Amino acid sequence: MLKKSMFNTIEQESQQLEKKLRKMNIFVNHNYIRVEKGLRPFFHDPIGLGLFNDRFALSFYYLVFAKNQLVLLKSDVPTESMNQQVIRIDYTGIKGFELNKYFRNHYFKFMYEEKTYYFYISYENKKFFSLGETVYSTNYKILKEQNFMGLLK
Repeated sequence: MLKKSMFNTIEQESQQLEKKLRKMNIFVNHNYIRVEKGLRPFFHDPIGLGLFNDRFALSFYYLVFAKNQLVLLKSDVPTESMNQQVIRIDYTGIKGFELNKYFRNHYFKFMYEEKTYYFYISYENKKFFSLGETVYSTNYKILKEQNFMGLLK
């Protein structure tokens, strides 16, 4: 059985996230996006079916580009408690930050403490972008113009 989200709209989801970020003393100004953490692109489903990834490999995250750090907020499915694990990565520790495309999916790749991270803007997220201006599409455009707070060289 699927878990039911407490959010009815993208805007409600983003409002709850912004409230959580403010409680964590993180400045909010179009500086977050919704992504999926996954395996390297070779293992990522190129045609978007996601059978392996959806069941075994992908985790739902928010990437928050704060002033001096990248904040990773993990949440498999947004719930009433917003029970999330928080990872804070100082920008100076990030190496090789890239934005790439693999078939229909765009993904971020970077190294931190000898570990490579892959975060995908999935087909589902791209559907959000195609709905017109949403919080995530607007934030993505603004962050891209800022080279993701200078991480993208």
